[in-house]
Amino acid sequence: MILDSLAAAALPNVTLRVVPFSAGLHHGVMSGPFVILRFPPNGDGRDSEPATIYIDGFTGALYLDKPAKSTDTPTPSPASGTPPSTKRPPPT
Repeated sequence: MILDSLAAAALPNVTLRVVPFSAGLHHGVMSGPFVILRFPPNGDGRDSEPATIYIDGFTGALYLDKPAKSTDTPTPSPASGTPPSTKRPPPT
C-alpha cells in the first residue's frame, strides 16, 4: 500500500499528506472513505454543477452538494498535519 501511495503521489494531480499519530485523531478518519464528484464545465467555463461528495455508509449513501460544504478545504492546523510539500519522492 505504501508503494502504491508513493506511485500515486508522483502524479501531477495528487497530493499525499501524512498525519502523524502524535497529532491525535483527525476528523477525516471519522468519516471513512469518500469520493469527490466533479462535473464538466459549461461552454463558458463555469461549473455546470457544484462538486458533490459521496459517502457510502452502513445505513445508506450520503451526498453533500452544498458548495460551502463540499469544496472548502480547511486550513491545516498543527494538530492536523503539515502543509503539503512541493518535493516529490524519488521514482522507484
